Amino acid sequence: MLLVLAAAVLAAGAPTAPEPTDAAARQAPAVASAKPSGDADRLVCKKEMVTGSMFPVKVCRDKQKAAQNRQEDQDQLRNVQRMGGPLVR
Repeated sequence: MLLVLAAAVLAAGAPTAPEPTDAAARQAPAVASAKPSGDADRLVCKKEMVTGSMFPVKVCRDKQKAAQNRQEDQDQLRNVQRMGGPLVR
């Protein structure tokens, strides 16, 4: 019962989105035209862990750059495995 009441209060008190101002309305078309047009230019976003941090960071790249980075990572991993691991002295 208390849960239903709390949900009703939160739903009733939820603020609505403010109306866009003239400046925001003028900026929206510029942002829309900056979007890439082709499939190869489409952004690919993923969360990556940063060494020394517990929080992932969202990284966005175009599709071609993401494929290139993935290929470079696979090549580096293959080289390390072929050599028997990193040399530690």
